[in-house]
Amino acid sequence: MKRALICILVIMIPLIFTMTLDAQQSKKKVFIVHSYDPENVCGRPQDMGAVAMFKKLGFREGQDIEFHRFYMDTKRKYITPEAMRMRGHEAISAIRIVQPDIVMVLDDNAAKYVMLPLAKSEYPIVFSGMNRPIEEYDKEVDVMISRTHPGYNITGVLETVHLIASFKLLKEIKPNVKKILVITDTTPTGKGVCAILNSHMQKNPEFPLEIETRIAKTFADYKKYVREANMRDDLHAIFPNVSGLNKNHGGRAVLPEIITWTVKNSKKPEIGMTYFLVEFGFLCGVTVDFPALGGQTAVKAARILSGEDPGHIPIEDAIRFAIALNLARADQLNMKIPFRILGAADRVYKTMKLYPSYRIGK
Repeated sequence: MKRALICILVIMIPLIFTMTLDAQQSKKKVFIVHSYDPENVCGRPQDMGAVAMFKKLGFREGQDIEFHRFYMDTKRKYITPEAMRMRGHEAISAIRIVQPDIVMVLDDNAAKYVMLPLAKSEYPIVFSGMNRPIEEYDKEVDVMISRTHPGYNITGVLETVHLIASFKLLKEIKPNVKKILVITDTTPTGKGVCAILNSHMQKNPEFPLEIETRIAKTFADYKKYVREANMRDDLHAIFPNVSGLNKNHGGRAVLPEIITWTVKNSKKPEIGMTYFLVEFGFLCGVTVDFPALGGQTAVKAARILSGEDPGHIPIEDAIRFAIALNLARADQLNMKIPFRILGAADRVYKTMKLYPSYRIGK
C-alpha cells in the first residue's frame, strides 16, 4: 500500500508542478505606467475603470491576469524634462524585468517618455488619456500609419476635451459671457489642450466667444492673472488649464491647492475640464469620464491579450462624457442655473469639496 502511494506521489508531483507552471505562464501580465502619483484624481479613476472592465470581460485578477504599476509622479515631484526622462528610463527598466504581455500608459508624460521609446518594440502598448494629438507624437517618432490602421505595436484612446461644448454650456448658464481667459502652464498636457482649443476655434470661426490666453510659469503668475481678471469687466469667465505650478520660494503647488485658492479668490466662473474639478469647486463643464475612459482602453487591451494585433485596432477618441455642475460655486458667485440645464446634468454637486466650509446660502 505504501509503495503504491509513493508511486502515485512520484507520478502526481511533477504533474502538479507542471500544471502550476502552466497556470503561471498563462496568466496575463498588464503593466500600467502612470504619469501621476498613486492617488491622482486623473490616473486613479482610469486605472480603476480599466481593472473593472477587465473583470467584466472575464479576466480574473490573480488567476487570469495580474497588474504591475509604475507611478512616474511627474505632476508633483519629477517635473523637469530631465527628471521625467529619468523616470521614463526607470519605468522601461521595470517593464523589461516584468516582461508583460501588454503595457498601458496613462497621460502625456508617460506617452512621451515610455511609449515613444518603446515604439515598434516587442511590447504591445495601449495608451489612455493623452491630450496631445497622436499626430504630434508621430512627428517625433514613427508610431502609426493612421488612426484607423495604426500598423505597429501601439493603439489607444485619446482624452476628448469637450471645450466647445463646455463654453456653450457656460453661455447657457450665463448668456452675457463673451470672453474667456485661458490660463495654461508649460506642461505637455497644457500645451496639448491649447492645441486642441486652437484647432476647435479654427474649425468654428462663427463661435460667439473670444479667447484670451496667459501662460503661467509659477503659482504667483497664476494668482496674478486671476486677480487681474477679477478687475476686468471684459472678461466673464476663466478656464484654468494647469496641473501644477512652481512656487517662487521653492516647493510646488499641485492641483488641489490651485483649485482651493481659485474658488476662494476668483470672482469669475470657471470651466472644469474634468468632473472632479467641478466636484472640487469649479462651476461647470462638459467633462471627461475617467472611469469610462479607462474601461474603453481596457477593451482594446483585452482584444490584444486575446490574440489581436494592436496595429489592426483603431485609435479612438474617448466616447463617454458627463455634464457637471457645482451649485455651491454658483451660489457663491450669485448665479442661478436654469432648471433645464440642471435636468440635463449627469453630476450635480451641492458642496465644493476643496472649500468645505462654504455652504449654500452662506
